[in-house]
Parts: sequence; C-alpha cells; structure tokens
Amino acid sequence: MFFINVQLSFAQDKIENIIEKATCKCIGKFGTFGNDDKEKFKNCFVQAINNNTAPLIAEAKRKYGKATEATGKKLGESIMQKLVVDMIYSCDDYYNWLEESRLLPVKNANRDSLINALQDLNTIDSSKKDADFFTKRGMVFFSLQQLDEAIADFDMAINQGNSLAALQGSFFKAWSLEIQKKYDDAEQLYSYLASVTNNNNLKVFVAIVKRKKMKS
Repeated sequence: MFFINVQLSFAQDKIENIIEKATCKCIGKFGTFGNDDKEKFKNCFVQAINNNTAPLIAEAKRKYGKATEATGKKLGESIMQKLVVDMIYSCDDYYNWLEESRLLPVKNANRDSLINALQDLNTIDSSKKDADFFTKRGMVFFSLQQLDEAIADFDMAINQGNSLAALQGSFFKAWSLEIQKKYDDAEQLYSYLASVTNNNNLKVFVAIVKRKKMKS
C-alpha cells in the first residue's frame, strides 16, 4: 500500500539515481530487440518503481506533503519523463535498444512494396500534390534510404504551411539529417519540434543526436 508510514529521507536526485540504475540493469537483461518487447523501458521502469516503494513514499511526502496514490503516480511520471532523456547518456543498453528499435521498421520494410507505392504516388496529378502527398512520398523515400530525395519532399511539405503533415515531414527530415550525420541540423530541427509540440519524446531524439555528436 502506498500509505505505509516510512521514516526515510532521500533527495529526489538519489531516488532518480536508484530508479535509473535499476531500469538500466533490467533493460540490459533483454539482449537484442524483438517485436515482443516494445514496452521494454516502461516494463523495466515499473519494475524498478515497485522494487523501491519505500524511498518513493518518503519523497512523495517530502515533495507533496503526503503519500497517496495520486502523488505517487505524479512523482513516478515526473521521474520517468526525466529518465527517458537522461538515460540516453548514462545507460548504453537503453541507448542501443532505442537505436535498434527505431530502425527496425526500416530494416523490415518490403522493398518491392515500397517501390510499388512510390510508382503509385508518382502517378498522382500534380494539382493534388499537397503537404500530405509530399510527406507520404518522402516517407517512402526514407524507408528506401534515398535520403536526399526524402529531404527534398519533406521540404516541399514543410513549405506548404503549418499542418500535421508538415510537422510529420519535419520529424522525418530531422531523422534523415541524423542518419546523414548532419547532427547540428538534425538537433536544431528536433529541438524546434519539441518546443512547438511540447512532446517529451522529441527531447529523447535531441538527446540521441547530442550523444552522437559527442561520440563523432
């Protein structure tokens, strides 16, 4: 129960450190990435939380004045949002898993199907080539790893105005630039997207690019 009275005093950075190490250790046990462990980080994080309830209860009391299910959930979410970014730098297993998992759809893509999709898209009348069209075709080029062509299409989508398709095109342009090792440009675009969407997951991509820049 989350209401257990525990007289412990832990600073939050200490709690984050405990959860971070436990989560990283858990991820390291998975080995290579597969289709059956897409929730790897979440599962390992929840396990780390469940194994360290005492310090979390104490921190919830310190930070929110009381330890309840609501404050426990709030604390856990704040720690998780921080760790999904911080562990890019501190946990090689986590970083390597992310890199492997995000490229899995590209590796598993059927090249013949992609070529057929590209041929179909190229038959569309030029008057119907809007931001959605260029994003879709750009993603096909991206999956074929024809990155220059992909970026050209994403730029066309972006230039047609602020829309969901344009935002999606911006994300895949950033990813294309990252693969091309144009890390400064990729970081700038990921950071812009993170700021306009307020999506914490995009901060993960910023961190990935920063780590790559440090290693290059």
